[in-house]
Amino acid sequence: LSAEVRTRIADTVARPLGAIRPLATGNDTTLWAIDVSDGRRLCAKCGGPGSRLDLEGRMLRHLATAAPGLPVPAVLLAEPQLLVMTLIEAADPLDPAAEAHAADLIAALHHETRAPRYGFPYDTLIGPLPQPNPESDDWIAFFRDHRLLGPARLAWEEGRLDQTLLGRLERLGDRLPEQVRDLRDRYAELIRERQRATERRARTSE
Repeated sequence: LSAEVRTRIADTVARPLGAIRPLATGNDTTLWAIDVSDGRRLCAKCGGPGSRLDLEGRMLRHLATAAPGLPVPAVLLAEPQLLVMTLIEAADPLDPAAEAHAADLIAALHHETRAPRYGFPYDTLIGPLPQPNPESDDWIAFFRDHRLLGPARLAWEEGRLDQTLLGRLERLGDRLPEQVRDLRDRYAELIRERQRATERRARTSE
């Protein structure tokens, strides 16, 4: 961690910094665990030009406000190439109990973030990729255009996806409305059947 970044973080927390150790690297960024003299533990994420860590900080702040029950780090500093937040300790490796806990948290997040339309107030990121979020009344079209084909075409433009696979994904996109609606109808019928079975058991027990 450079002396300049250390000074920037120390000025932000208004305390001397203690031990600093690397946590992980990925997508042209590096994560650092930082001990502060007052006992706090922080995580600093450092990136290069184009990292857009200020946007990631905005996303974390939104999560903390929209779903206060989730373990979201508090953002202390969000700049294009530097993100400083509180460190959330995690056990390692990921075991079945942790996976079940993560599933519960994701379900709670979806419950907290219901909205009348699909999309989001601003465009976000997924890793290093831009994630457009225009409002839409059609979930299938939104998913196809902005979660499936959009990233696929970016990958093709960067040479990370060949034309054959891109063509297969585009054909899947063409069939997606019919396939998803078919699955939705089947799922709805399963729910209705479970409701009928519950009603039959209730009548039998009377």
